[in-house]
Amino acid sequence: MLHDVVVCCRPYSGSGAIRNFPNVRGFYLAKYLARTGLKAMFSTYPCSNLACRVLICSDYEGGADWLEKLLPELGAVKTERFYCMADSSLRGRDHEAKPMHEWFKARGGVLVHLSGNSVDANEHVTGLGVDTEVVRYDPEATRNVIVFDFPSGEHVEAWKEFRPELLRTLRDALPSCRIIGSGPADAPIRDVFDTWVPYGEEHPSYVRLFKGCAAFVPGCAESMGLAAAEAQVCGACIACPRGYINEELVCPTANKMYRGGDRSLVRALRRAFTQDPEQIVREASRKFDMLAWAWRVRRAIGLA
Repeated sequence: MLHDVVVCCRPYSGSGAIRNFPNVRGFYLAKYLARTGLKAMFSTYPCSNLACRVLICSDYEGGADWLEKLLPELGAVKTERFYCMADSSLRGRDHEAKPMHEWFKARGGVLVHLSGNSVDANEHVTGLGVDTEVVRYDPEATRNVIVFDFPSGEHVEAWKEFRPELLRTLRDALPSCRIIGSGPADAPIRDVFDTWVPYGEEHPSYVRLFKGCAAFVPGCAESMGLAAAEAQVCGACIACPRGYINEELVCPTANKMYRGGDRSLVRALRRAFTQDPEQIVREASRKFDMLAWAWRVRRAIGLA
């Protein structure tokens, strides 16, 4: 069967699992490309028996060695054009992912989430989408949750920078709040939170942590920030130092970013608890409209 689009990436956390950023964004993009009328599917490698007009690699960006690992899998798919997904354009920047971007641009293009850098030839700003059938705002939930997120990977362990004594300050200032932490299952700080939601759960189950969420607090600077987008769709504010999340990804009503230390965080969280969640949901649902994202991608890959 010839598909219009195959979206694919490495099988993070097991074959077919929808847990990590590459397979989450790839799976939902394929779902909504199909809703635009295309024959679209998501697959993790190996996918050697597939044929399509366009292949979209939803994997992480990486250097020349990383690209070398992907090429046998990409080459196994019979396709006319190749696209990859990227946080932003590398135009004018020296970045390790440049060989990967150049390889895809020579064979199709690069689909860019953020518009901070002006795009180059064969680059297309498409934005980002959140599937609100899966990540849903619950107007009946008690809005008393603060979520601290601790990204973890080869180059970062955000939980190592966290000071547990901060939670005593927050509980004194906001005694009715519930404080949830999320990160590696074995993070030593997990027991200081009211609840710990470990990374590695299937995405539809994992996003329960946003139920009743008034504020989402990222634990370090992030180049993308899908969880921040999902939190806003559920009515949460983003409370963090400026520079942790690209402001292009934060809705005006949800923006509680600040400069300063613990006192600034407490003030930001107080404001978050008084913010109208339904206004945040309206803004975020427009900004992260999944079907609109799929249509922008469809036009970018030349299948409009």
